[in-house]
Amino acid sequence: KSGINCVAISHDNQLVATCSQDKTIRLWKIEENGRQLSTLKGHNKWIQTINFSPNGQWLVSGSNDASIRIWEVESGEEFGVLTEHSGTIHSIRFNQDGTKLISCGGDKKIKLWDFNERAVLHEFEGHQAAVVSAQFCDNDQKVLSASEDDTLRLWDMIDNICLTVIHLRDGLSEFSYTADGILIVGYHDGSVECWENLGQE
Repeated sequence: KSGINCVAISHDNQLVATCSQDKTIRLWKIEENGRQLSTLKGHNKWIQTINFSPNGQWLVSGSNDASIRIWEVESGEEFGVLTEHSGTIHSIRFNQDGTKLISCGGDKKIKLWDFNERAVLHEFEGHQAAVVSAQFCDNDQKVLSASEDDTLRLWDMIDNICLTVIHLRDGLSEFSYTADGILIVGYHDGSVECWENLGQE
């Protein structure tokens, strides 16, 4: 068996998607004792990240092959391949209404996509090493990213500028940005740090 790299749950809590080092994605039905529905194949290297669209119609996946693939959940068919990154895709997320994607990867770049047009709207640059995570925040007006350069950056999507750079200790494990503007950072050594009012004067 191959190791699981990422797990995603649909917004209606009906489906689970898993991706692994065997280059496949598997869809499972939660309410039917975890019955496997389909196996999605297309990537030619390890798959690192997956995410459902808010309406549950689509699944996106990112791989070490530097591609993002778009899958229709019901049919299991591949409906698009995005190839504008030049390194491993570490994270892909939808905004709240499913019209945009944010992706990041080993090429040190963060890309904002128009999901319906499958087109890059903007590219955020500034990190000095692989970007391992990026997420929408503040009602989809901003993007928060984390990198192996031991920084977090907060980006304004309206003016396309970096608002804040937070320098971290080595060993970032995970971060979360709450709806009321609190950043919580966890480290591999078990410690946690918090920040408030990011990007505000």
